[in-house]
Amino acid sequence: MLPEHEILKYLGLQIRVLREWAGLKQTELAKKLHISQTTLARYENGELRPPIETLLRIADFFDVSIDALLGRKNSHKDPLSILQELRIQKEQNVLENEIKELLDKTANKEELRLLLRQLKSCSPKTIKRLIKIIKAIEEEEQKNE
Repeated sequence: MLPEHEILKYLGLQIRVLREWAGLKQTELAKKLHISQTTLARYENGELRPPIETLLRIADFFDVSIDALLGRKNSHKDPLSILQELRIQKEQNVLENEIKELLDKTANKEELRLLLRQLKSCSPKTIKRLIKIIKAIEEEEQKNE
């Protein structure tokens, strides 16, 4: 078993990485966890051991196990898979927002659905070509304005 200071350093790194991937500042995460920013900074620097209640709040907030936060080998989610899940979630949120925005702008929703269905069957090369065509059309429209 690792000495406590090693565990605290690892825990602090985990918290920092998860916070940064979630796009949160220390003050924002501290507020969500009901702790001070200074306390969170000390956790992230491995200077302070969080009480179990705080560990549980951190684990729940990031949807990870306490084992994963502490770097235990038998944890269900290792740090790399946690980061991968966070990145995928972030990309999904961006895509969902862009689709919602597109739906709001589109007068004929059926045409948009048809376009999306057509895009599903396109190769990556074809999609790149379509993007170039769309950009060229946009540039032409901007010139005509």
